[in-house]
Amino acid sequence: MSQKIWPTPVQFETSDGYPYTVTGPREALEALLSIFSDKFGTRYDEAVQACNAVLDDQEAVDTTRTKFLSSLNENGLRILNA
Repeated sequence: MSQKIWPTPVQFETSDGYPYTVTGPREALEALLSIFSDKFGTRYDEAVQACNAVLDDQEAVDTTRTKFLSSLNENGLRILNA
């Protein structure tokens, strides 16, 4: 089984101002479920579904990165490096 990571990690700022780095769909899903626990929205839902699909080998890894970035924007979290 290959490691599922993105070519370029995503670094963003949490709602309480801490930098957080995500390197792939597994970490993205963890962030979505913990850091975003009070968040919602269409893009959030799409990102969660895409991460689960990749982890179940049903979708390409690179789609999760785009959806994760969209979820960050939707929820007003500042992207530091993408």
